[in-house]
Amino acid sequence: MNEHNVESLGKDQMQNFIYTYIMIFALYMVILFHGQIVATNVATEKSSRAMEVLITSAKLSSMMFGKVIGSGLAGLTQLVLLYGTTPKISTILKAMKNA
Repeated sequence: MNEHNVESLGKDQMQNFIYTYIMIFALYMVILFHGQIVATNVATEKSSRAMEVLITSAKLSSMMFGKVIGSGLAGLTQLVLLYGTTPKISTILKAMKNA
């Protein structure tokens, strides 16, 4: 009879799919949370009398650059925290799988 040995070349494709799915979902959540934070801040500023006084005393270009830079830094911070913890989470998942 013919006996065939099957040798696995490369990583498990299901594991790659799961990691990719998790990372796409995490990116989606970061974008969603960031948009929600920006929307909440805009609504708060519209209802605040103190912001109304600041808005009238500041130049429009300064306000716009401040918002863009602040939003960008907030998003970058979230991404750094998310992807910075990914190796630790991966280690924990591997340890749980081996246990």
